[in-house]
Amino acid sequence: MAKKLLKIITRIIVGLACIVLLTCFVNGIYSVYEGKQYTKPGSMVETANGKVHVFSKIQYSTKPTYVFLDGFGSGSAYYNYKALWEPMSESASVVTLDYLGYGMSEETKSDRTIQNIVSEIDDALSNAGIQAPYTFVSHSLGGFYATGYGIKYPEKVQALILLDNAIPSEAESDTELLEYKQAKPVFMALKYTGLLRLMTQAQAPGLDPDEQKESVYYERKMMLNKTIINEIDNTIDNAKYLADKSVPDSIPQLILVSKANDDASKTTGAVKSWLEYHQDCLNANPNSKLRLMDSGHYIHYEQPDEVVQAIDNFINSKDYADITKNGNMLIKATRLTGNVVNLRKS
Repeated sequence: MAKKLLKIITRIIVGLACIVLLTCFVNGIYSVYEGKQYTKPGSMVETANGKVHVFSKIQYSTKPTYVFLDGFGSGSAYYNYKALWEPMSESASVVTLDYLGYGMSEETKSDRTIQNIVSEIDDALSNAGIQAPYTFVSHSLGGFYATGYGIKYPEKVQALILLDNAIPSEAESDTELLEYKQAKPVFMALKYTGLLRLMTQAQAPGLDPDEQKESVYYERKMMLNKTIINEIDNTIDNAKYLADKSVPDSIPQLILVSKANDDASKTTGAVKSWLEYHQDCLNANPNSKLRLMDSGHYIHYEQPDEVVQAIDNFINSKDYADITKNGNMLIKATRLTGNVVNLRKS
């Protein structure tokens, strides 16, 4: 009886293993086919550590050049920011850039330190012929890299626009990325068996059905690759690197903060609320504005029109015009009115 039961169990295990292997094989073949159906909208640009995908629509004028940088593990900036860059491209130059290991860019063996990532961004923009100065629009962890760029190349930065950006002092104690890394075996099983296709993923606004498929494909393809795992391993060191540094006062910042994250932070017993952490960033950069948005973390997904309007108001404000004319002018954040920190000349 025991031998008969053992045979049944063995057959079940072998059968399940065959099903899993067949599923992985079929999914692999389809993924290769799927990838060949998509044409990258931009160009692959050489950097010191690999080829970076850069898409641009350039207006040869005095208008701003916006460079869009994504947050952690977010696929391709081309798709994720389309609801922003498409309307903004009518009156300004727009550029989307995928970090190495993300979206349509190559993977790399280079350590994901801020110094390396910032240098790759600069290489990609320069080698693509995109002329400075740049106005960076970055989300979440992308705020680390935009800020790092502003610190290393202040002469090339016209402004920083940060969408619910990561805070260095908070990132040092954040366990979310570590938990994500520890869940890699589960994600990889879902990815290679094709079961990940059945799961609902966040959908970027402003995309047609074909673009939605492409966006999901590139995000799924690059999920938790070795480059991104290395980025997780370097996040705490990157946070420590930024903790005692600040962007020069000559670079104005617009910081848009998620109200949902701020509300959540007040229930955790944290030393400061999410908004207060961002106000500290503002205080270190007195040429800046801060606005609390009635939104979750993905502000550009939930309120794209409001984000575009906030950027337009900031760029076209008299204070901003004065700052860009005279980088030494000091604008001081003196009063919090409603949800916007208003700027007054000192």
